[in-house]
Amino acid sequence: MTVRKLALCFLLVSVSSVAAKPPNVVLILADDFGWNDVGYHGSEIRTPHLDRLSERGVRLENYYVQPLCTPSRNQLMTGRYQVRIHPGRGNIVTVSVTVADSAGKPRTWQHRNTPVTSCKPN
Repeated sequence: MTVRKLALCFLLVSVSSVAAKPPNVVLILADDFGWNDVGYHGSEIRTPHLDRLSERGVRLENYYVQPLCTPSRNQLMTGRYQVRIHPGRGNIVTVSVTVADSAGKPRTWQHRNTPVTSCKPN
């Protein structure tokens, strides 16, 4: 149900901006990233590139995450609460519908400097 709502939101945004230039979307999901780990929150840590992105774009700051990266990443990909997708069992690929699936796009991810890889089951 949540994936359908998210897909509907994407559809409405895309329909309303048909004549407009497509938006540039940058989503940053970092492991062990604290609230005060960026300059625009008043930290001593210098993050000029993130600060510039923050000034020029939209900051979404109310995304609640799990204490580990896998559940948070899976929640973002599926729109479902982590306890419903059991990320520790490794079955997100076979049993969960992702936002990419709903949009007809390939399921992909990039980890550090490795190339973008498909995560569809063989």
